Amino acid sequence: MEPHSGSTYSQVNSIPDELRIEDTSAVERQFLAGLAGLAPELQDAGGTLFRRIVTPNWALEWGMPRWLGETFDLSEHVTGELVMANAYMLAYIRITDDLADGDAPGSSVRLAVSIYHLWMRRYLRLFDEQRVQATRKFWAYFDECMMRWLNATMGAAQPVPPFGSYTEADYLHLADRGATLKIVCAAACLLAGRERDLPLLGSATDDIMAGVVLLDDRFDWRTDLDADRYNAFVAYCSDLPQIEEYRDANRRAVLEEIHFGKAAQPYFTVIAERAEHARRKAEAAGCRLLARFAEWYAEEAVGCGVWLRNEAASRMHDFLVQHSVPVEPAS
Repeated sequence: MEPHSGSTYSQVNSIPDELRIEDTSAVERQFLAGLAGLAPELQDAGGTLFRRIVTPNWALEWGMPRWLGETFDLSEHVTGELVMANAYMLAYIRITDDLADGDAPGSSVRLAVSIYHLWMRRYLRLFDEQRVQATRKFWAYFDECMMRWLNATMGAAQPVPPFGSYTEADYLHLADRGATLKIVCAAACLLAGRERDLPLLGSATDDIMAGVVLLDDRFDWRTDLDADRYNAFVAYCSDLPQIEEYRDANRRAVLEEIHFGKAAQPYFTVIAERAEHARRKAEAAGCRLLARFAEWYAEEAVGCGVWLRNEAASRMHDFLVQHSVPVEPAS
């Protein structure tokens, strides 16, 4: 089994204890209580959905509100509200992704709408309680993040250059698949009166999310290729269009890169570099745990690259032995 197994974070390097998802039982109770107030019949489906988002691959999304709360010395109440808002956000993103992929029943639309309402209500109540003058700025930032997320995940396909010609705009477009995570950054900064730190934290989040998408695409390339969905790892290995006509040629190009090329080591270097950029920005903003997460993610990228290189060498060795080809001893 590959170390990643389809989730955002591999098992090459265990996530540090201080970054792990904390006990979410109280959050789950509030999550379900919110649904009960709107549509009690959705509680079972809501519980199933909640359990799907409390897994190690969502450590960044669960951790960000608490890390920001620590950074800006927000009250326990405010931090808790941000945690709940992110829980609803994450559930909303998960279920809309299922609906877009055709992996959820039509009845899930009602659950998605209910969760979206509960997500908005958390922020409406939080900003009203604080009587923050920056409320208008927050909702403008919210609109921008939602627009970026919608364009990246559900908008019309955009022309994509060969991976070797990527610009910052192309990496940002990848990062926009996680643009909703920046909403909690805006809320925390504005509630704390630290708007000056928002550009750094938003940019750090973009750098991390670009790396997350790149690493995800390394492990999702087969399913994306079969579905004719754009995949950055395939684009790294092949300049051909990612359409049915070139599906077999793209598959060959990926396998050739893995087994006869550099095993995509420069690709993992790009991910590690994005994470390092994020670490520096998070440190400049004073967000200690976001910086620690970025540092760990860089280690993950390097670890996944080493794993792939070793796995490719092992498979090649086994092939040669199976076909009675003499194998030179490693020097």
